[in-house]
Amino acid sequence: MAPRCKSSDAGNLAMPSRSHQVLLLSEKMKVLNLTRKERKSYAEVAEIYNKNVSSICDIVKKRKEIGASFAAVP
Repeated sequence: MAPRCKSSDAGNLAMPSRSHQVLLLSEKMKVLNLTRKERKSYAEVAEIYNKNVSSICDIVKKRKEIGASFAAVP
């Protein structure tokens, strides 16, 4: 059986790497406000920000660290 891809193709540097969009700290605080104060579900918030539900769950789990870093920003 032939290999799926050549070993020379595996290290091709001409292909661009994937990029991902990271939410800003202020947007993370808005996510926390939507979930806690406005009682939106994780799925609704994920749809608003075009993210996965698991990403919203991670933000909510890390709310103490996000709150502390948001308070430290002038």
